[in-house]
Amino acid sequence: MANLPVRLGRITTCDIYRSGNSPPAAPDVAGVTIHIQGRYRNIKPALRYTHKAYFALGADIRDTDTIYLPNQNGTPFAVMKLGRVRSLGGQEVKTVLLARGSPSWPTQDV
Repeated sequence: MANLPVRLGRITTCDIYRSGNSPPAAPDVAGVTIHIQGRYRNIKPALRYTHKAYFALGADIRDTDTIYLPNQNGTPFAVMKLGRVRSLGGQEVKTVLLARGSPSWPTQDV
């Protein structure tokens, strides 16, 4: 899979689950590279989301998926909307708006 642009900053991984599948079952797509940022001030009030994520263009993520960060034991995020943008380095990446679910406490995850 193609790498994310270095200029995005901190990179981690996530597991992707399709609709109808959830932990403790195996993820549909495991160990996907992701960069995630908090977006607590939404500019689109009709679409409530808490985070914005960047994936490599070839990442197999869909608008009905749920991701778990950093893996299936981590914090769930529902995919709200997919997009595509050119990063600072000129490379195209997928953008994903996410709504954070409740993590299991205590947690060190996002």
